[in-house]
Amino acid sequence: MFPERLRQLRKGRNLTLPQLAEALNKAAGKNEAKNSGNQIGNWERGEREPNYHELIKLADFFDVSVDFLVGRIKQDTVDLLQVMFVNDIKYQNQTFTNVDKYNIMNLISNYFNKNDTSINQYFDNQGDLFDGQSF
Repeated sequence: MFPERLRQLRKGRNLTLPQLAEALNKAAGKNEAKNSGNQIGNWERGEREPNYHELIKLADFFDVSVDFLVGRIKQDTVDLLQVMFVNDIKYQNQTFTNVDKYNIMNLISNYFNKNDTSINQYFDNQGDLFDGQSF
């Protein structure tokens, strides 16, 4: 289960093996061994397993629990706003613009009849996320 989850998380962020290794190395302590793309590839193929410290680094990096990584739970709770605005989102090979994302979130909000301002407050706090575009 771990190899599949790791591969899904990495590909979900559009990271290569070396890019993930580099990101993990930035989070590594002084006495920790550096990660490599080959090492992470071995984890994804199930040829080797990461140690406890590596699992924690991966969980922290992907913002999931260690239990999720190793398959002890089927899913973590996902905040859709975070997913929408932290990641590039594609649908049928078209990347959503920030305006698309805003409109989709409004549709979802209206679907649930929430008529509150939480989405607009989120957008108001995003600074230059929208490059001066107003809604």
